[in-house]
Formats: sequence, structure tokens, C-alpha cells
Amino acid sequence: MKYKGQNKDGYLIIDGEGDTIKLKNEVPQNGIILRNFIFDSSGIKVLGKELIKKKFQELKEKWKKETCYLSDPTLIHNNKNYREIIKMGKDVIPFILEDLGTEPNFWMRALEEISGENILEENGEYSGMIKVAISLWLKWGKEKGYVE
Repeated sequence: MKYKGQNKDGYLIIDGEGDTIKLKNEVPQNGIILRNFIFDSSGIKVLGKELIKKKFQELKEKWKKETCYLSDPTLIHNNKNYREIIKMGKDVIPFILEDLGTEPNFWMRALEEISGENILEENGEYSGMIKVAISLWLKWGKEKGYVE
């Protein structure tokens, strides 16, 4: 993920030769790009599970507030907060699935984009019903170890 801010630009990576977190102008071949991090006066910090969940909740609430009156799925999916959730990557999948299990929402597109899988088209059980879609994604999440 490209990082811009506080007079520092570049890619935040974990060096493939160790676990050192660095900010570099280019991603080395042996580097891993971090998605969920903060950069403050004390340095770079990777966000733990609780902070990722908090960030997800904040973005989700803003997204819901800004799109609650919309009926166009394209506008709902293109909301900046929804896009930021997707940028959080696979770390956010458990929280999306948890939310999906308690409150039906427009999470299928985010799950497809983050996971790279389109289980609804691949599954013969899907009939266009939202309850079936939710059930299939929750089943997928259990199989992949994202939820218990």
C-alpha cells in the first residue's frame, strides 16, 4: 500500500529477510506490503486485531450513514469508506463476516474483491436470495478459518 503523510512517502513493507518494518520508495522483491498500520512520532506500528476491528467499525458506520438513503448498488459500493474497508485486505474479512451474520448488508462485493473468489457464481446452490448468499459466505468463512 502506498503511504503518504507526515513528510514521508513510500511503501510500507516487511523485509523478507526478517521482520523489520521499513518505509521504502520501492517494494523489494523479497518484501511484503503492509495494509493495516499507523505511522506516528514513535515510528511504524502494525495494527493488532482490536485496532483493525475498531477501524473497520468506524468506516462501516460512516459508510452506512452516507449510503443509508441510496438504492443504487454502484453508489453504495463506490463509497469512500466502503473502498477503505476493502483496502484493509484479508485482515478485515472476519469482521465483515461477523457483521454479515448479524445484519444483512452489501458485503458480498467486498468479500469478492478482498478474497478474489466469487463463490456465489461458483456455487450451484445460489438462487439470487440474500439469505442463501449470506449462508454461502459464512460457510466459506468457516472453511477458510475466518470464523468459528
